[in-house]
Amino acid sequence: MGGFDSGYLYRCEYPAEAPKDFEAAKREPVHSVTVKDSSDVPVSVISFSKSGRRAYLGMQDGSVRVQLLDTPFDIGSMTSQWCLPMHDNDYGAVTGICPSHDDAYLISVGRDGNYFVYNIMPEEEMQERQAAAAKAKAAVLPSAKRIQRGDDIDDPGAYSIEEDKQKSEHDRRVKLAEEKKAGIRRRVNELRVEFRKLKELNQALPERIQLRQREFEMVPQLKLDMQEQRKQKVHLVERELAWESERCQIALNKLRKRFLDELECDLVVVRAIESDHEVASIRTSKLSEAFNRLKEEMERKRTLASQKDATRDATLLSAKEVTLEASAEKEEDSPLFKSNLKGARGERILRQLRKVEEKKRKRAQRRQERQELEQSKPSDDYDDPEDVRAIQEARDNMGDFKLKSAGDYVVPPHLRLSSDKARQKLIDLDEKAYQQKCDFNRRLVALRDRKKQLVQELNAKLQQLEAIQLRLRPDDRKPLPPKLTMHSTETPEKKYEYTQETLMEFKAEMEAKAAVAVTGEDDQGFSAFKKAAGISSLAPPGGAPGASSSQLTDAADAASVAGTDKSTSALSELQSERLAAENLRNLYAQNQLLREFQSAVRNFDCEVRLLRHEKFDLDAKLKRAELRQITLFEEFQLLQQFEISESTLANRVEQRGEEKIDVQNKVVECTSKIESKKKDIERVQEKDRLLFDTFKESLGEGNKFTEYLTKVYRKRIKRKKVEKEGEDADEDDESDSDDDSDFESEEEESDGEGVRYDLDICPAGCDQNLYDNTCALREKRLDLEEELAEERKTMEALRKELEGLQKKARAVETALAQAEKELEAFQLEKQSKLNELETVVVLRLHQILHHENGHLPQDISNCLVFERSALLQLKRRISELQEEKHQQNKEQKDAKRKNIQLNKDRRLYQAHIDDMMVKCDKMMVDKFGKVEDMEKLEQIVVNPKIEELTVKMFEQQEKMLDEMNQWDDKIREAKDQLISQTRDNTKKLSQMLMLYTDQFELEEQIESRQKNLGSEYQGAREADIEEIEKLMQLVQIQAQELNALKEEIGMLSRKGGHILPPVQPPMQGPL
Repeated sequence: MGGFDSGYLYRCEYPAEAPKDFEAAKREPVHSVTVKDSSDVPVSVISFSKSGRRAYLGMQDGSVRVQLLDTPFDIGSMTSQWCLPMHDNDYGAVTGICPSHDDAYLISVGRDGNYFVYNIMPEEEMQERQAAAAKAKAAVLPSAKRIQRGDDIDDPGAYSIEEDKQKSEHDRRVKLAEEKKAGIRRRVNELRVEFRKLKELNQALPERIQLRQREFEMVPQLKLDMQEQRKQKVHLVERELAWESERCQIALNKLRKRFLDELECDLVVVRAIESDHEVASIRTSKLSEAFNRLKEEMERKRTLASQKDATRDATLLSAKEVTLEASAEKEEDSPLFKSNLKGARGERILRQLRKVEEKKRKRAQRRQERQELEQSKPSDDYDDPEDVRAIQEARDNMGDFKLKSAGDYVVPPHLRLSSDKARQKLIDLDEKAYQQKCDFNRRLVALRDRKKQLVQELNAKLQQLEAIQLRLRPDDRKPLPPKLTMHSTETPEKKYEYTQETLMEFKAEMEAKAAVAVTGEDDQGFSAFKKAAGISSLAPPGGAPGASSSQLTDAADAASVAGTDKSTSALSELQSERLAAENLRNLYAQNQLLREFQSAVRNFDCEVRLLRHEKFDLDAKLKRAELRQITLFEEFQLLQQFEISESTLANRVEQRGEEKIDVQNKVVECTSKIESKKKDIERVQEKDRLLFDTFKESLGEGNKFTEYLTKVYRKRIKRKKVEKEGEDADEDDESDSDDDSDFESEEEESDGEGVRYDLDICPAGCDQNLYDNTCALREKRLDLEEELAEERKTMEALRKELEGLQKKARAVETALAQAEKELEAFQLEKQSKLNELETVVVLRLHQILHHENGHLPQDISNCLVFERSALLQLKRRISELQEEKHQQNKEQKDAKRKNIQLNKDRRLYQAHIDDMMVKCDKMMVDKFGKVEDMEKLEQIVVNPKIEELTVKMFEQQEKMLDEMNQWDDKIREAKDQLISQTRDNTKKLSQMLMLYTDQFELEEQIESRQKNLGSEYQGAREADIEEIEKLMQLVQIQAQELNALKEEIGMLSRKGGHILPPVQPPMQGPL
């Protein structure tokens, strides 16, 4: 071990299992042994002999040590030892040491790169020598028995003979050393005195012949060595005191964190320069983390409360929005959006359709505006919302002041207090007071910094004045102001800064305290304390201002006297005038600098007094704020008591309000559904009318079966309905019975006529197609009637639902009014409790007035604390109300005149509209013969379906032309292919003829050659016969193909011919 553990050997044990937590495991050694006479040199390596009675230690300084042990392998039983330095003592630490196998030799290895081998005495020989030495020590001479023994010395503190000799020798050496030291000190003191005299003599010499400070140094290296030694000593002291320094620093940091870090601004006292006025800062602590967290929480609550809309209006879908949606749907369903016309014709049709749609849109918009006007027409007992709002605003802003102590006082919603609002007021008050303190402290510190700068500037001016007065006569000199300094209270942050002087003062103070602790004399400590205080209150090193000015004056007097002596004897007239001019300039500069000095001092003192006055005002405000804080805290405690009951009532009101809003939303939604159903019903009815018009158009004019076909169209027949899942059979039976009854009623009506026809059979002379078309239109009409009945049924259910919602809305409104009434009564009770709280108001005597008889009553308990501006406002409000009343009367007369004029204009416009209607009807009769619907006429102008069919027809014609051209191309290709096939067949026929010819020749040759053969080789071969048959079949097949191609060419050459599939030849075998 090295460092602090040098000179020790430790024995440690490792656990059987590795611990899970190494930090918590035991780290202390099992046993420790001190290596005696090791000079605190660390042991680097250790080894034992085979017997274990010798321990070989390798040291850090390169020495090898042989340690004898009483107990084998027990380092705690060390006895004698032997040490030999072999390796280098700086960088030759022993890294390995080991004995030989027979303990005859020892080998050591060091970091210096060397290893040594030692011859070791065997243990048996060493034991024999030890035994011989013991026997020699135990032998006693015979003459020693006759020696007379002295008395024993019982005093344990008495010296032995050897110790007495050693002590006497030591005392003698110490005495000689002290005498030598005293002689050296005397010599050193003599040399110091002589050296000081030499320096003073050198200082008295002229500067040009003076010796420099470096020339007095006889051995420069000696000074450097001393400085280095001093640095080492200082470093050693720092290391020795490191732990104590760190402990003191941690303690200081704790105290600073506890008492100083929480301060926003320490106590700073700024003093005036000439006067005794001073202003101190406000010792302010920083806002705590709890305060900041509470502030953030209140901000979050306020944000959530602002986002929550408790007074939202139930206008989710207004009638206008529904109408706009419906109009948008109509626009999307219009032919303009469904048209697929393209090209120039499509653009022309689209332009016409846009015009028609624009007219429809404008007409629908005017219809909607008229509907809205009709809906917005107020009833006889209707109250204008603007008038209601104006009345409520007039009541709220009447100009009077409601007394909170009145019995009929109603707490406005925005003035209702809660615990959160009271807590927010407390937070705002604390934060505002903190901001005002910080602002004042910031201004005070800025004034202190300005004083620092001003002190430097004024001291610089004082130096300029001193330099100027050196050039003035004593009679012209004015007394200089004292040198300015900063007081210690103006810079409290410097009290934690230290210099060499402050350290010496602290050392003297600590020594005085130590002396008091030892001797118990208080006077000495008190004198030391006074001494330290006196030293700290001394002026800066520049010296006292008075002493410097007096010395300066004496020097200036001497210089001026010498100058006047010389001037009287040697100066000319011109030089005298120049000196006089320079004296005047110096006088002006002196006066100007003094004036600037005094002006700056006065201005600064004025700022100090003004800030001091503001400090008094701020102190009064802060005291009032503290009183206000007490009142707010009492309100907060009282509101906390009412918080549970108030939250219950408020939640009840909020719940009723939400129920009201939900019911209103449902009412609006149900109303919008009813409006939508009305439009659906109108749309179905419009389809029924269009279907009947289509039926009329299909009959034509002058049809004798018009009445019969109309009855067929109007007849109600029994229709089979598709059964749906979940429907009961009873409902189907009921619907069938209803249809049967309708059918019977129709039959009865038909039986009641004069000429009876069977409505289920087409009569003679009637067009069957027209009858079938009428039956088809009847089916469509019945579908529309069923759809209309379903829509009416749904609308009736919606109306019943709306009535139930309206009843529920009235019940919810009643419950909401009751809850609001209970909350209002609770607020009044809470306000009465709050009125009982006492608050502090600062009043002066002239603020107490009595307006009834001009004299103050003896009891002022019934007096009211009121602002003067508010009182004047009440007096002015009387005349303002009279003017407002006059203005309201005037507005009422204007409104009556306007009502009369509007009624007159309405009658005139109605008459004009009637004239225009008559004129429009007349023009339509003249042009069309009857009054027609303009919307139908606009639809007749452009029929998008017909236009689309026309465009589709043109497109189909173009496609057919393209297909015909393609088929013509195919025919030409087929003809070309036929010609090429014909040519190929011709070539093949020619080849076939040539082959036939060759075959015939070959047969003749074969017959001629076979005449000489035997009978078994006579006759035609079977193979030749089969080959001939195959060739004949091939010729026939090619002939058939040729005929088929000719027929196909003939058919394609004719107009309108159909192309037949090509004839597939029969499968041919291999040739």
